[in-house]
Amino acid sequence: MPKSSKSQASPSPNHRPLISVIIPVYNVESTLERCLNSVMKQTYQNLEILLINDGSTDRSGELCDQLARKDSRIKVIHQKNQGLSAARNTGLSLMRGSHVTFVDSDDFLDHTMIEKLYQSLFITQLGQDSTSKSRTPPLKLSICSFAEVFPDGSERSFVRPLAGNPATNPQSSSAPQPHLLDQANCLINMLCERDFTLMACGKLYAAELFETVRYPVGKLYEDVGTTYRLILQCDQVAFLPEPLYKYYQNPSSIIHQTFRPAKLDLIDLTDQMCDNIAIFYHITGQSQNPQITTDWELNPTSQSKNPKNTTDWEYSTPEKPQNSAKNPEDLKLSTQNSTESFKTLENALKLRRMHARFSILRQIIFAKPETPEQKSNFRKIRRETVTYLKSHQADILKNPLRTKRDLLAMQSLHLGLPVFTLAWRLYAHFRS
Repeated sequence: MPKSSKSQASPSPNHRPLISVIIPVYNVESTLERCLNSVMKQTYQNLEILLINDGSTDRSGELCDQLARKDSRIKVIHQKNQGLSAARNTGLSLMRGSHVTFVDSDDFLDHTMIEKLYQSLFITQLGQDSTSKSRTPPLKLSICSFAEVFPDGSERSFVRPLAGNPATNPQSSSAPQPHLLDQANCLINMLCERDFTLMACGKLYAAELFETVRYPVGKLYEDVGTTYRLILQCDQVAFLPEPLYKYYQNPSSIIHQTFRPAKLDLIDLTDQMCDNIAIFYHITGQSQNPQITTDWELNPTSQSKNPKNTTDWEYSTPEKPQNSAKNPEDLKLSTQNSTESFKTLENALKLRRMHARFSILRQIIFAKPETPEQKSNFRKIRRETVTYLKSHQADILKNPLRTKRDLLAMQSLHLGLPVFTLAWRLYAHFRS
């Protein structure tokens, strides 16, 4: 992997810093041009657009080169196929911007997304006179909501009321305004998928957040292992409840996902995330692995000396971030009742573990094993997953954060896998 460049481009004459846009590309010749056009037409123009062609076998690589000739801001990097994480990491190592955002090459952006995310970083300066305002954004991370886009062109906005901001109203006719979330409430909303998710896209990051963080190469669900680590470096985060990121969906794929054992990365990375957040916030009784290291920062070049408790992409030094608190009462929670926020975060972690396992169960019940050995392995995974869900049913049934969908999933599972399977088929049908 190329070494990370420490140099950053100088701000333009109007003091608008360079923002890097990293777009991994793999066999997306049908959607790449739409994606890239939405980036080139951004109202925020001081961009560095990095196309990382990750060994495409269709015309995507050729198309990247053609598009780069149309816009000097586009740089194309061709590499052997290594996966989404490696492609993003290549971009992170080569970028020159003071800030960075990611776009998946089958998605596209509202033409104002980068502009609005950048302006949201200044939310703490609202109301200040011009002489006291800094040209450097006070915040390190801003997030917008997203819309699911279907092949027929229809959209479904992913905007719901925010924890920590009860006044958020997705039906409001006025222009959405950014909200300031403290770290705990940002994590709660992310874990519960209120307005935004763990997805790397639809977010604008200060480049410094990635100084010791990289995406896990060789893992599926790479965002689960990364996004929370970036939030843990931020005391506050700006959130804009406007669906500016357009997430392309294929409804027919909802129940026809191909299950393979590698997808168990979702459970492993989710438990790892929940363990690390619990350790960071000193939440007891949460860890699924009591031997897990408390080192939380990533070191993309290190190799694990203890594969039992860590992975080769994961941990570096035992030094915690400067805003780490030693006791729950020291946590910087901006809500009126910090104890309530602390308990809400604990419930969100419990719910997230259950969501990961329900996701795996939904995939495996529709899987079609090709060999007797695979069939036996799938049956074993299904049995272990069901056992966990039933033994932790209180994490949903007694959880104030549960949704009607959560309750339906738990209750239908208790009636047996055939009932659960039918319930999921009906849900997928009406959702599409």
